[in-house]
Amino acid sequence: DWATFRLGFSKGFDLMNMAGTALEPSMGLGFDYGGFTLDMNVSQNVFNDPVKYFWGRNEGTQLNTSFSIGYNW
Repeated sequence: DWATFRLGFSKGFDLMNMAGTALEPSMGLGFDYGGFTLDMNVSQNVFNDPVKYFWGRNEGTQLNTSFSIGYNW
């Protein structure tokens, strides 16, 4: 009950202008340890070459795009 993995897709469409956005994958990780919580979105670059991130050869690319840290007491 302390770790969460999210996987999803997003796509937008504007009916008035008949325009849309491409289907984009999204992924996130969440950790909850007592009162401490960490939630982060993982970048799409991980989908392009996950082996590179597994071995730590990701120089010049980001693993996460945003994160939030919280503590509840």
